[in-house]
Amino acid sequence: MIELDKSVAIKKPDLLRILFFTILFLLIAALIFVDIGWIEYSILQSRSIDEHAFHRSLLNIHEGLTNLDVRQAFSFNFYSYGYSWFLMNSLFSFPFLGEAGNANAIVIPRLLTSLFLVLSLLAISKTINGLKGKYDIGVIFALFFILSMPGIWVNAVWFHPDYAMSFFILISLYFISKAGVQFNKYYWIGILWFGTAVAIKIQAVTFSTVILFFYVKNYFEKMPIGLLVTNGLKTVFVILLIFILNNAYILHPTGFDAWYLSLQQNMLSNATNHGSGTVSYLYRLDEAVFKNFFPPITYLLVFSLSIYYIFDNFSKKGNMLLGYVGIYIASNFIYLLIFVNKGWGHYYIPLVLLSPILCVAFVNQIFVKFKIREKFKILPYLIIMIPNLVVFTTTNIEFFNLRINNSVISYDSKKIKHSSEELGKAEEIEEIFQDESLKGKIILSSPYVNFP
Repeated sequence: MIELDKSVAIKKPDLLRILFFTILFLLIAALIFVDIGWIEYSILQSRSIDEHAFHRSLLNIHEGLTNLDVRQAFSFNFYSYGYSWFLMNSLFSFPFLGEAGNANAIVIPRLLTSLFLVLSLLAISKTINGLKGKYDIGVIFALFFILSMPGIWVNAVWFHPDYAMSFFILISLYFISKAGVQFNKYYWIGILWFGTAVAIKIQAVTFSTVILFFYVKNYFEKMPIGLLVTNGLKTVFVILLIFILNNAYILHPTGFDAWYLSLQQNMLSNATNHGSGTVSYLYRLDEAVFKNFFPPITYLLVFSLSIYYIFDNFSKKGNMLLGYVGIYIASNFIYLLIFVNKGWGHYYIPLVLLSPILCVAFVNQIFVKFKIREKFKILPYLIIMIPNLVVFTTTNIEFFNLRINNSVISYDSKKIKHSSEELGKAEEIEEIFQDESLKGKIILSSPYVNFP
């Protein structure tokens, strides 16, 4: 937990609490409003080919469960993501998947993604606020800071496991930091949640830098090497066990081959920008970060704070949280920039969610050190917020204008698509299929063409 300034009483804590939950309520309403748009299955691929393909995976699981066909139930195609994520979405959508094109089967996975964003924001607020009932102005800043980023909104209404993975990483981080430098119950609870995050999406393994940081700290605290090795092996075993329990298909040779092939393809995709060649470091930052989450100045601030708190944590004994957040953000910023040859913003979601923790801690540290009055704390938060507001406000307004006009920016082509036009294209294709001469013929369809 972040150490807040306890020397000054927080004014009107009830108002801050009311403000926090009012914003959260409005957020939920806004997410539902966007989630229930563009729900015609015949034009879903023009919005996102991933969402269209993921829906097919839910249908496979549904048909496998209803027909008691184990092979089909595990044929969900996206093995770099965890089976448990697709199974959960399939079970919640189960009553509607039996009816072709039922809009509820498309909306529910989006709502689950949105739900995990809301849960992540609650986890961040509790991490900053501790277990106290009062809400510091830093919690309100964190909420506004995160929601000022267009990448947060775009990914929150997209059927994808990133927010679910991020939520379980946040919970794991909380418990592991609470463990201090001991292999106690909090450490093992944290490992259980970490294993769950890995089981949902393999990208979560990058959180291993936090676990490594924990062991390095223990080494410097003179913990016996034998104890470190023993607990390290137990940790790996627990994570693997959770992964296997959530992805049981890998116990079968065919299932393991499918998972391994998917892993190879994912690594190749990272190395080749999804097969389209090399892109510059500036392009990666611009496409993934600067257009979605942080302007350059804010990115440098967060990166600098992460490095600062890594070294600060080694020089002091105390709460481990800031060191963990620092090592996770810094290591992943470097990894994504150098080793992931893509400009995909959703890879940064867990880092972005954690970033306000460092900002709040730094502001609190400055105010305590220089004994600045609490009422002025809003000023540094506004200064941090200004670049985001200047750069992203227009983009965020456009996001909701598009929804109001039944339009979207395609996740794949990045072009604006209008619902009426896309439905018209689907109807044209349907008319072609009324031609008697097409009967009995095999027809190939591009995944980027609306298909009724």
